[in-house]
Amino acid sequence: MAADLMLPSAIDPERVVLEVPHLGHAQTPWRWFEIDLDHITDRDLLCTPRGSQRIRASAMTRHHRPEAVARHLARPRGTALTHVQFEVRDRREARRTTALIRAAGLSPLPAIHLSEPPHGIDDLRRPLALLAGLGAELIKLAFLAPGARHIAAGISLITEPGSLEAELALVPMGTPEGRAAAYAAGSRLIWVPPQPDGERWTAGQLLPRLTPSPLL
Repeated sequence: MAADLMLPSAIDPERVVLEVPHLGHAQTPWRWFEIDLDHITDRDLLCTPRGSQRIRASAMTRHHRPEAVARHLARPRGTALTHVQFEVRDRREARRTTALIRAAGLSPLPAIHLSEPPHGIDDLRRPLALLAGLGAELIKLAFLAPGARHIAAGISLITEPGSLEAELALVPMGTPEGRAAAYAAGSRLIWVPPQPDGERWTAGQLLPRLTPSPLL
C-alpha cells in the first residue's frame, strides 16, 4: 500500500523528526531535526536555524565505539544541537558513550537497529532492556517488520504495561503500515526523509495533518 494511504489522521509536530542536511534548513512549524554526523561537513555542522526558533536537534552517528563518537564530539558545532544518537552493541561501551555525550552538554539518544525481523516479542524485549539500562531519557529501537506479525510484536511491546522510564521511539522498518501503527500506538518519534522513499512520509505529506494546523 502506498505510504500516503497510511497517513495518520492527525500529526503532533512534537513527535516528528525532519532529516535535514544541516540546521540552517530548520523551519517552522517543525520542532525537531536530525543531521547525519557521519557525513556532514565541518562547515555545515556550525549552521544554526534562522531567527529565534527554539528547536531540538539530533546528530546521528552509526558508530557504536566511544572513541569514534568522541571524535565527533570534539568537532566545532552550532549551539542548536541538543541530542546525539548513537548505536548500541555493548552495554559497557554504551555507558561510556552516554557519559561522553552528557559531558559535552548534550543528551544521549541510544539506538539499536536490528538486522533481522523478530520471531516474537522476546526478540524485542532483550534489546529494549539493554537500551533502558543506560539511563537515557529517550531511546530508539528500530527493527525489520515486513509482515503483520512483526508489526504486532512491536505494538505489543509499546503497549504492554511496564516500568520503562525512558520515552521509546519504536520504528518498525519496511512498510508504511508498520510506521503508522507504531505512531498510533504511542511511539515517541517518527523520522521524515527529505525526499519520498516509498515507506516514510515527507514533510509535505504531513503538514496538512498537523494538530493544531499551521495552515488555519
